[in-house]
Amino acid sequence: MFFEIREYRVRPGMRDEWVKFMEGEVMPFMASKGNVICASFVGEEDQDLYVWIRRFESDEEREKQRQDDPAAARTPAREPPGKPGASDS
Repeated sequence: MFFEIREYRVRPGMRDEWVKFMEGEVMPFMASKGNVICASFVGEEDQDLYVWIRRFESDEEREKQRQDDPAAARTPAREPPGKPGASDS
């Protein structure tokens, strides 16, 4: 078993929108695909930091979940709010 820790830096002042996007769209979708999401939190001192942690039984399981996700291949790229380079309109 291992844990994947992902850190995101969001645009200044956009953290609340990013958290809403992650908790409302990304995390439910990932959980529906079998991902185990252990934690999701924001930086206490760094206002632009967002972290989430996922658990996998093996690297093979993580790779299989990526390959088994047909949505990843057919879903058009969408820039989430607050991501550097994203359009906020």
